[in-house]
Amino acid sequence: MAHDFNNTLSSIMGSAELLEPYVATEEEAVVFQQMIIESAEHAATLTGSLLAFARSTPPSNLSLDLHKILNDTVKLLETTIDRRITLKTDLSANSTLVMGDYSRLQSVFMNIGINASHALSDGGTIQMSTKNLEVDAAACERSLFDIKPGPYLQVDIRDTGTGMSAATKARIFDPFFTTKKHGLGTGLGLSVVYGTIQQHSGSVEVDSELEKGTCFRILLPLTTNQTDDKFTIDNKLIRGAGRILVIDDEEPIRKIVKKILENLGYEVCLAENGKHGLDLFKDDHENIDLVLLDMVMPVMNGRDCLVEMHKVSADVRAILASGYCDDADIKAMKEHGLRAFISKPYRRAELSRILQTVLKN
Repeated sequence: MAHDFNNTLSSIMGSAELLEPYVATEEEAVVFQQMIIESAEHAATLTGSLLAFARSTPPSNLSLDLHKILNDTVKLLETTIDRRITLKTDLSANSTLVMGDYSRLQSVFMNIGINASHALSDGGTIQMSTKNLEVDAAACERSLFDIKPGPYLQVDIRDTGTGMSAATKARIFDPFFTTKKHGLGTGLGLSVVYGTIQQHSGSVEVDSELEKGTCFRILLPLTTNQTDDKFTIDNKLIRGAGRILVIDDEEPIRKIVKKILENLGYEVCLAENGKHGLDLFKDDHENIDLVLLDMVMPVMNGRDCLVEMHKVSADVRAILASGYCDDADIKAMKEHGLRAFISKPYRRAELSRILQTVLKN
């Protein structure tokens, strides 16, 4: 189901990006085009959150600028929550780099923000603030989480809502516990928050009082590693040359990716499943510079397809584009020519950068 959902989002995002030259002169149309793209990205983040809760996808571990994640989250919340609610930020921390998974951390802040908005039925304020602090051994001993002494980034998400009772506060992170009316939530959101922060070697606590509002306080350990370029805003399209075999069982995705690649300067051939792609590769592998393939397909999946291609040519180079796969598949495919992975749905600028990197090397 996650695979199908991410394929649908890929079609939506790809189509919206291809509209760009047609709406560039219409200011209002550009705004709506960007809203489509941002909404698809938000939906992909929510899918990632559900998969994380089910432990169906492994978390990535990259150096991330948490202020960027918070600013991105605020933009998403502005289009999601009641417009009577004011969103404020006070991002005062000087050191902001943490190790973790972008989508999962963004889901944490989205979940808390949406949860806060439900406590503000008549409007109010949600504020996100940050600061740096040093956590000592004594504080680690007092924590309910397995945290280590050292420098941390503290994130406070505070609302002016109805607050919660001591009994509710004690159960707030329990799976399926909810105080919301039927249809407004499952109770999974804050349990995902707890699990995600735990995975990131941090801590989360709640301070709340009835009629006085709530504050979620999150601590995440800082890193000195440089931020990963993938999450730096860069919409530059990098043109290239070469022949790319695209293998995907979804016809809309094949059409969209073909158009994107041709606009970037590549020659493209298409296959509707792994078996079809393998046949094309056997017939013409000397003229195929790169394979861009999905994982979940009928007849033959991406992993089996690449293994067989590697038997035909040990020089095969492939990029896996999928909304659902696990570490075991990726590890096996790396031994048979896999050079990179891109998660569906993806932006065309991100794809163009990965193509350049793989083909250049």
